[in-house]
Amino acid sequence: MVTMRTSLDVNSKARALTRLRAESKTICQAAKLLIGMYLCSGLFYLSILAAWIVFQDSVIRILEQGDGLKGWPLLVYVLFQYIVPYDCAAGRLSLPAFAFSLAARIMVSGIGAYIFYCILKVFQSIQNGESPFTARITGYWKRCSSVFAAIAMILFLASFVLRGASVVLSIFPLIFACFFYALSLIFEYGTCLQTESDETL
Repeated sequence: MVTMRTSLDVNSKARALTRLRAESKTICQAAKLLIGMYLCSGLFYLSILAAWIVFQDSVIRILEQGDGLKGWPLLVYVLFQYIVPYDCAAGRLSLPAFAFSLAARIMVSGIGAYIFYCILKVFQSIQNGESPFTARITGYWKRCSSVFAAIAMILFLASFVLRGASVVLSIFPLIFACFFYALSLIFEYGTCLQTESDETL
């Protein structure tokens, strides 16, 4: 009876792992695509920053001209007009706000790429036949939680330092931090069960 139950447990475990490996392939492909998209957006904003540093005076002149532009000036105008905010009170372009906005976009691209990199590494190891319940995979979930917790803390502190920033912005990263932390605890518990099972066998 015990042998039969053990055999059924092993078979159901093997089926679950086979299905998980099959699904992992799709998740890995999606994660690679999203990493590529985040890296491309980060490179795009870095190129905008580089163009601004090198051609700052020319870009300001083009943005102040507005309508009637053609060729390269029109392309520059389209690229920069939604990124460089205008300070209505001072009657000029707000360069500190532009720098902050661009830095935030580059940081978001980097964080997004890193989160999906962690997810990719998790499902790549599953696809390669490893158990999902290992200390290494648990570590990836903990890293994701730490990243979102740091973002929540930065946004919370920024709401007191910067005028117009809202404390509400820190809620969404905090929710993701809690989600990934809970996931890491579940996988940590699964790792303990996996270790006990391996020792029993």
